[in-house]
Amino acid sequence: MLKNLIKKPVRVLISFFGQRFEKLFNKSINRDEVNKILVFQTGGIGDILRIFPLLEALRYEFPNAKIDTLTEYPPDIFTLMDKKNVINQNLLFDFKGKSFLKKMLFILELRKSAYDLVISPSRGSGMLECSIIAFLIGKKWRAGFIKKGIGFLYTNKIDFQDSVSILMQNMNLLKTIGIKKDMTKASININVTHNSLLYAKEILKGLKAKGRKIVAISPFVTNHPELFEWPLENFIELSKHLISKRNASVILLGSKKDYKMSCSFEEKLDEKKYFINLVGKTDLLKVCALIKSSDIFIGNDSGLLHIANIFEIPSIGIFGPSSVEQVLSNSNEKTIIINHKAPCSPCYVHQPDFDFKCKFSNNCLKYITVEDVTKAMDNLIQ
Repeated sequence: MLKNLIKKPVRVLISFFGQRFEKLFNKSINRDEVNKILVFQTGGIGDILRIFPLLEALRYEFPNAKIDTLTEYPPDIFTLMDKKNVINQNLLFDFKGKSFLKKMLFILELRKSAYDLVISPSRGSGMLECSIIAFLIGKKWRAGFIKKGIGFLYTNKIDFQDSVSILMQNMNLLKTIGIKKDMTKASININVTHNSLLYAKEILKGLKAKGRKIVAISPFVTNHPELFEWPLENFIELSKHLISKRNASVILLGSKKDYKMSCSFEEKLDEKKYFINLVGKTDLLKVCALIKSSDIFIGNDSGLLHIANIFEIPSIGIFGPSSVEQVLSNSNEKTIIINHKAPCSPCYVHQPDFDFKCKFSNNCLKYITVEDVTKAMDNLIQ
């Protein structure tokens, strides 16, 4: 509570200052002097996936540079990259879960690494903190987004936009450091290992009996579940309907922290023969293989929806306050988006000053019915 009370006036002050001195730290880059690069990305799985093309472009443009990443995820996530040997190492650090002292000690260690260029494509509520961290780490050049003055500490910056995909904006960020390559065809590619596909095949073989379609469902999100999660009861009712009325088998996907909530599915489902709860029982590589091996994916605005979209799996995305145009990257004609437009929609466009309050009680999500989703599924099947 105290942290939030302090953070808001500081954000207002920096925003005020930043809008008036936006160009204070601007500096042209000398690419010949760039030998060490750090790409700093916070957020969920989808955020990490959306820097894959950026990293690939950096490796192409700076073939001899050391390129490191700083994320909240173990290095395994980068084994999903289609192109290999793009990064040198991934530094793992969760800024949200550490004290101020531990953050500062870690930043000081990073500063000793003497990165020539720090790129931070962060946005949303972490935009202010990430721009300050990049400022403390980087000695020469810092590239990132600016919105309402937040981000003025970057030396190379562009405005963050509300209606352009985050993937494309990440790629446009590279123009600020002198990369002139055409970015309009950038796409995310994921590599799924043979062993992971064999695992998925073994898990799903019993569920494919009698010609049933495999429906992968992901009811959980990493950040701000109170905003982006369709009610769990709806997902349970949907699963019942798919199994009993739509001749489908359901696999439930999620992380370890979601396992306790996922148990309510097994408690309330009448037919368990065509249902498997895999929440917290797989790693990301296996989850990718399971999604790729499914017939249909249904989920909230989350990282797993991004994965299904990348694989062009017929999908139903359940959206609330976020912007579809901003969030989804790869164009997938087999994805149907369901959202109930409220007068304020979309209210969450990754702005740095979002206060997470909704005077409409999040009705943009709550008013979406199970019938809306089953109708969308019928359209996918047809």
